[in-house]
Amino acid sequence: MCCSLAFVFGACGNQPVEVSRNVASNTNAPGASSANPPAASAPAASQASGGGEAIDTSKYDAAIDSAKKQADRKPNDLGARSALAHAYLARANALRDARQYRVALGDYRRTLQYDPENRDAQQNAAMIIMIMKQMGREVPEPGQEPAPLPFQGGAANRPSASASSSVPLAKSH
Repeated sequence: MCCSLAFVFGACGNQPVEVSRNVASNTNAPGASSANPPAASAPAASQASGGGEAIDTSKYDAAIDSAKKQADRKPNDLGARSALAHAYLARANALRDARQYRVALGDYRRTLQYDPENRDAQQNAAMIIMIMKQMGREVPEPGQEPAPLPFQGGAANRPSASASSSVPLAKSH
């Protein structure tokens, strides 16, 4: 499985992606700016994120925003923390399935901030880190993971059947 994941992981860095969209809801750091980032060339954007396919994360972003507000209102509420962890895990899995591994790693790490015992997040983060190291790729420091690739809409940027059939890491239950 590791070798096939390494093959899938290594093959994702050269897909062109058009860049220009507000990524405020997809930032990785708390309190990040909501300003539009400057446009970048497609290969540079794809390589900086680690490659993969751009996907629409808006439903995940909305779930995270809602759960974050609830967790901010009730910071000691385990249910609110669990809901936020679950929202991050859902986006992480979608990003993983779109082969945006570095970005997914950030959401797996955020999942573990709110639910340190989450086995799916632990396993997927460990697998991504292991594969990156085996391939000689730099592992982003926590909080330094890239934002998701900008999604432009339309059928061309929806995950294809081949993306859905890529070898998954651990699945959430």
